Amino acid sequence: MGTTPRWIVQLESFNDLHIPLWRIVREDGKPMDGDTLCAALLEEGRARTAEEEVRVADQLIAERNRVLDALPCPVHGQCVPHALNAIASLQAALAAVQKAAQALEARLDDIEPHINNVCAISSNHGIPYAGPTWAQPREVLKKALAVAAALLPTEAP
Repeated sequence: MGTTPRWIVQLESFNDLHIPLWRIVREDGKPMDGDTLCAALLEEGRARTAEEEVRVADQLIAERNRVLDALPCPVHGQCVPHALNAIASLQAALAAVQKAAQALEARLDDIEPHINNVCAISSNHGIPYAGPTWAQPREVLKKALAVAAALLPTEAP
């Protein structure tokens, strides 16, 4: 870059309809021919494209570094193979927790009628039920299961 002369757009005059006529000259004031102008425009376009590519690449590298910093390798620091292994381990652990939480949710569903019976019997005797309730923890568990389902890769049918 820098070999092609820069250009300047100058107002040359107005035509009969008062429309401005422009001319393109080099920085030194000499008229610029079409070939030189085309070369200058192409060079500037390549420079802008290269700048954009560098900016996007820098953003991608910064994001990659954030991931690698979040999953450090005790041996190498930022290490892609160990980060991928860590992600796979985390996915497996999350899948196991998800399975256990689903089993717990099913068990809670199974005992819910019995808890309701205890509540009804207590109310019949004039004593309001004051035992444990699981409504709020179950809602938290359901939300956590939804998050886990979104994070885990889906299996192909």
